[in-house]
Amino acid sequence: SGDRIGIWSSNRYEWVLLQYATARIGTILVNINPAYRTHELTYVLNQSEVRFIFSSLHFKSSNYKEMVEYAKEVCPTLEHEIFFDENWEEF
Repeated sequence: SGDRIGIWSSNRYEWVLLQYATARIGTILVNINPAYRTHELTYVLNQSEVRFIFSSLHFKSSNYKEMVEYAKEVCPTLEHEIFFDENWEEF
C-alpha cells in the first residue's frame, strides 16, 4: 500500500512481529534510532511521511510518549501511535 509505519524502540519481541507484519501487508517499516531527540524524531517522521508509529514509552532518560505527542503537532502525516507498554494488547 506504500504506507509507512515507524518503530521507535530498543530491541524487544514486538520488533520481530512488526517486521513480519509490515512485510506481509506491503507497508514500509521505518526504523527510528532509539537515541533520537525530539528534533531528530520530527525530522525523520516528516521526511519519511510516517502515518503510524509503534513505540516504547521511554528509553534511558527520554520520555518517548511526550516526544511523540509533540511530534503529532508538527508532523501532518502522523495519525496514530501505539505504545508497547500501554495499548499494544488492544491493537
